[in-house]
Amino acid sequence: MSLALSNDASILATCSQSVVQLCDLVTGALTVIDANIVLPAIHACESSSRDQVLTFAKVVPHPYRRDRWFLACGAYLVVLSARKPQAPLKVVKVVDEMSAIAAPPTSKGVVVAATVSGQLCIVDVEADQR
Repeated sequence: MSLALSNDASILATCSQSVVQLCDLVTGALTVIDANIVLPAIHACESSSRDQVLTFAKVVPHPYRRDRWFLACGAYLVVLSARKPQAPLKVVKVVDEMSAIAAPPTSKGVVVAATVSGQLCIVDVEADQR
């Protein structure tokens, strides 16, 4: 379970093992993004992920876009949008399952991920996937 607040303190995000809830504190709107939305995008990114048990670990805000959020789901970093919750904006595979993620305020698309094996990965989600 994780809890995060957007940088302008207008959106509160909660994350359980299979659901992310984004509550807009200004309008009162609630956006729910569950595993049924996220997992098909991960499976499309890599078909071998179907054999893995994927759970949501942590959600953090994008440093510059209040409607964008980064989600750690197993070894996949998922970019979510509060405005378009029907599907993730991007899925990036990281080396190993993530235990923590952070979005530094100095870059628009860089996320730092710590893995369960002790590695520290720097991921540029703005770069094109190969």
